[in-house]
Amino acid sequence: MKNFGLVKATTSEITAKFRNEDDELLSSLFTEATKLGANAIINLQYISGSYQRNGHAFVTSYLIATGDAVLLEDI
Repeated sequence: MKNFGLVKATTSEITAKFRNEDDELLSSLFTEATKLGANAIINLQYISGSYQRNGHAFVTSYLIATGDAVLLEDI
């Protein structure tokens, strides 16, 4: 196994959009990993949160995914 290091992907701000942000996030993360030559991601972590913009009436959420990009070889 060869480790290429940490890769990270974030969603754009989620503001009452109805789409599958998880799938988009993982797709972006794997795209970053394959650019490095990896074929897998291990130690996957999700971070989510929200913050207020323009006063207290408008809340924006976000998702961040991180993991180690690795090249798994045949055993």
